[in-house]
Amino acid sequence: IGGLEPGAFKVKEFTAALQSLTAAMGETTGIEFAFDVDAEAAQHLSANQATHLLYIAREAISNSVRHGQSRNTTVSLRMNTVGIQLEVRDDGVGFDPATANRQGLGLRNIEARARELNATCQVVSAPGQGATVRVELSGDKLYAAF
Repeated sequence: IGGLEPGAFKVKEFTAALQSLTAAMGETTGIEFAFDVDAEAAQHLSANQATHLLYIAREAISNSVRHGQSRNTTVSLRMNTVGIQLEVRDDGVGFDPATANRQGLGLRNIEARARELNATCQVVSAPGQGATVRVELSGDKLYAAF
């Protein structure tokens, strides 16, 4: 997905691209990835939203691999009562988000992309408890009727 620009691919390709990303990362790292994408949720995304969410997932997965020392990571896209939620959750070493080193680009990139989408972004973690990155798009911001 490195060469993608916002709007550069069709929404229905989102699921395949995300699945390919998790499969490739699993093969190269030995981390076990679970993949749970609701096809109906993906259909509500514009190409721009899908592209940003794909980059957010890639960054969260990269952080999990590089810093989290996780063995298992779950990537999900689901509809909920608010809209659509992307979640990347791992069982790694975790960290304290309040004191996390924000000099790196990972979390800042995730938060910037979420802002670009007018989405909420939440990073939940604690030492020894793994990490979860959660991005929620409200129903009124979605491409198709929700």
